[in-house]
Amino acid sequence: ATLTLNPAADAYVQAGNNANKNYGSATTLRVRTNATAAKNYDSHLKFDTSSATGTVTSAKLRVYAKLSASGAVSTTAYAIATTTWGETSITWNNKPALGSALGNISVTSTSYAWKEIDVTAYVQGEFNANRKVLSFAYHSGTASSLLTTLQSREGTNKPQLVVVTNAAPTVSLTAPANNSSYVAPASVTLSANAADTDGTITSVAFYNGAILLNTDTSAPYSYTWTGVATGSYTLTAKAVDNSGAITTSSPINITVNPVPNVPPTVSLTAPANNANYTAPASVNLTANATDSDGT
Repeated sequence: ATLTLNPAADAYVQAGNNANKNYGSATTLRVRTNATAAKNYDSHLKFDTSSATGTVTSAKLRVYAKLSASGAVSTTAYAIATTTWGETSITWNNKPALGSALGNISVTSTSYAWKEIDVTAYVQGEFNANRKVLSFAYHSGTASSLLTTLQSREGTNKPQLVVVTNAAPTVSLTAPANNSSYVAPASVTLSANAADTDGTITSVAFYNGAILLNTDTSAPYSYTWTGVATGSYTLTAKAVDNSGAITTSSPINITVNPVPNVPPTVSLTAPANNANYTAPASVNLTANATDSDGT
């Protein structure tokens, strides 16, 4: 799933005499580092990614940029930890601090063109920390007389954060039934259903606790576990989709019991029933006895 987001807020800030001035309503953003303070500009962008679900597989920050005159300027995008700044209140004097550098764009033309930076690792980290409002800044680390202009969200070609996500697969063990009992040495058939809404299932692996029993790469997903000894076991299935997302099923518990002991058989073969003797008698007792599962 590809989600193309425009900024929830963006603005450039200017140093020098305008360090307390806000430019949040401007149709362009500006970036430049110059020896003259009043010619220094940084630009800030904020995106709300709360509508994105699943695992982030790709993220790119895109801006529509040009130079003020012929030449070439490298501009760096930075992560910004602070996301509480406002589009109508941010200034040079209160702008949030730059965080880690995420990448550079090279602007070499006086005509607008799309420039993008891969910010996948940063966005994945923020999503893993359950932070869905993301803030960025553009700053040029090299002094130049050239001004880099980016179209803002008030412009025609708004900045974009393009996030590609992958929905995790679903998986459930359909056999054996929970709390099933077997007799050792047991033969246990494990079966699973797995599906992926935005791709395909590449494999389903069956586990006894943390021990891999078998991996099946085609439906119907099944494995027969043989020679299972006496004990209690917790079984799960793990499904992997074509983008590498993994889902583990709810556990199934089974018990394998020892073979029950069959009682022996015994019969008296002598004396005969109702036999008569004369006292003082000598009586011989004889028996046959067998055991089907022992001695």
